[in-house]
Amino acid sequence: MLTKPPQAIDYLNLRLGIVHGDISMWNLLIDPETDDLKIFDFNMGAKVGWEGNEDEDFKFRYEESRNDVKMAIFTFYEIVTRDLSFREKHYFPSDFEAALALERPNWKQHPDVRLEQDVKIDEYRRVLKDWVNARRQMEPLGYKQAPDSIDWPSLPQFPLVGYEGAKTRSPAELRQSMIRRGEPFIKLWVSLPYNKINNTANASVQATPTDMPHPTSIGSTSPCHWRDSL
Repeated sequence: MLTKPPQAIDYLNLRLGIVHGDISMWNLLIDPETDDLKIFDFNMGAKVGWEGNEDEDFKFRYEESRNDVKMAIFTFYEIVTRDLSFREKHYFPSDFEAALALERPNWKQHPDVRLEQDVKIDEYRRVLKDWVNARRQMEPLGYKQAPDSIDWPSLPQFPLVGYEGAKTRSPAELRQSMIRRGEPFIKLWVSLPYNKINNTANASVQATPTDMPHPTSIGSTSPCHWRDSL
């Protein structure tokens, strides 16, 4: 299990030429029986080195600030230590530098975290350091250099929708605007506000127009959701 996350990310970046862009605790699934790892939610995905398309407002372009390696290290550090001090200092994963965690002395395993048998927390840090050093020597110049590079079609032209009294092209429209006009919309499953979740990170309810937890919930499905299960 110790080497599976780096291997999975190397496969995405170096073999397929894509970047997940949002490696985080809530985008990882681990089977407790087999230790199989799945990375999901690719709506921030990009092609390595791709600068984007001006006609599509540069959506899904590659941003070095969302490098998968450093975001993975940020995530793994928080998982094994439960130390949230970087967040408390207003670091976001995209602002984070790997050395901030890797060079921090005396990683302390949280008592509720179970590591692999006979594997110490310092071994996790050593593997991550070796991974960072190895990746410096093998970064592809662009997605087309990847052996099995993946491409995807351009986005369709978005429809004209109302926004603050004007019309703009967008993949979604504010549910609040549709309610004001009396138009029908699809009721989405939405997450509960954090203060209503009792130790259940994935709790959700089917909302109605009168009990929406946030007024900006959209009234249609984002076109990038088809890429979430890549």
